[in-house]
Amino acid sequence: MWRRTAIVMALSLLFAEPVCAQTAKDIETLIKASTLVDTARTLSATVAPPEVRISTYTSTRASEKDCKITALLIIKEISQTYKNITRARISFFDEYNARRYRTVTVTNQHAALVDSGKPFAEVLATIPIADGVIPEKNYFRSVRPGAYYKQRIELLAAVKQLMENGVQADDCLSSFARLEEACSRQRPNRRYCAVLYSSIVLSINRHKAQLSRKQKKDKTDATVQITAIGESVRKTYGDEIYNKVRSRLGSGTPPSARNIDGLIKEIEGEIRSGE
Repeated sequence: MWRRTAIVMALSLLFAEPVCAQTAKDIETLIKASTLVDTARTLSATVAPPEVRISTYTSTRASEKDCKITALLIIKEISQTYKNITRARISFFDEYNARRYRTVTVTNQHAALVDSGKPFAEVLATIPIADGVIPEKNYFRSVRPGAYYKQRIELLAAVKQLMENGVQADDCLSSFARLEEACSRQRPNRRYCAVLYSSIVLSINRHKAQLSRKQKKDKTDATVQITAIGESVRKTYGDEIYNKVRSRLGSGTPPSARNIDGLIKEIEGEIRSGE
């Protein structure tokens, strides 16, 4: 793999002198041309010399060692072409759960150590890697351009609504991350996207059915509890206060015992004052 990378860099140096001015697009094009990452996957770069930040996807099966090696090859490629870039932070997002990622921080000095003959394993041991998770509240604020754009907007809204109702919809989020990645490719596999879309819809409908059953059960439990409270009030305070308590409680969530006591005292005060 080092030989392939060396050939690519040799050709780039043969036909063009290294330059110092570059854009994020230049970096993205360079990395994709090197075939160090899957060119069909989304890749983005942010440049702030001497550092470049790169986000891309990787296989769930990729090890920490795999991520470090890829990062090492990428910084070698970039720093040889752009002399003012000496450091890279590369975030490898999980292809099946885009909230999770691993970030490797690597410099051109790491590449130089390998070239100088330092044992490869020792160099890799000095390269830091950290796991990260995007909080749900910051996750999928918008939908990427691409195939089925309108449908994905509606799908994301449905998932967020479930989450706002307290549903743990991690399965939907993970599948949606895969759908986003698939639909934003230059040549998306529309059949795969359609199958994935349908599976998310089924998951959403399943969650909605479970939520509906839970809400009905909660309402039934609340009614039973309010009825029990009402009967206790009837026995203790008589029908007049009982009827007033029942009318004010309605059929919502049962109040606490402290609130019931306060309500009864309020009603007793109204009765005493003739209201």
